[in-house]
Amino acid sequence: MKKYMQRESLFMRQYYDIFSNERSMSCHEEYYKALVHFIKRNDRYFSKEIVKAYNLNVLMTLELEKYPIAPSIFSLTQEQVRCSGQTYSSVGSLAMSISNILWEMVAVYSGKDCPIINEYNMRYALVEDLSGEAFIVEECEQCGYLQGLTGQPYGGTVKKISPATMSQIEQAMDRKK
Repeated sequence: MKKYMQRESLFMRQYYDIFSNERSMSCHEEYYKALVHFIKRNDRYFSKEIVKAYNLNVLMTLELEKYPIAPSIFSLTQEQVRCSGQTYSSVGSLAMSISNILWEMVAVYSGKDCPIINEYNMRYALVEDLSGEAFIVEECEQCGYLQGLTGQPYGGTVKKISPATMSQIEQAMDRKK
């Protein structure tokens, strides 16, 4: 394990300090902002490749007011316990964990099971293909399977994927009718 990944390093202390900071843990939106600030403040560890690989480049630039960050997503108290006790072997594993947390806070779930793993975890996402055209799809948060809103597998290319906003979802549903 790299020295900077050890719990007592300045880098990791900054991460763990998020969970003991009253403001950072006051609500989900502040928690989201604290995680984004941590990544930006530590860009020497979070290389452009890591940021892009875990879609953090997209998650760090979202306009949060367009997303339904609701307290019912998960308990911040439980999150404090879970994350403050977690150890990470690499910046990549930390980046993946942060990416998962950020996605979970802004995602809107469709209520459908993934047809691949048969669990409830399909969320709405905005996919941009190589031509620049954008589509609302459902994405499995576990396996990454993509399907259209009518359940057909998405067979297009993916240049960029991001959480869909409520208005994007509503517009797509209106077009579906």
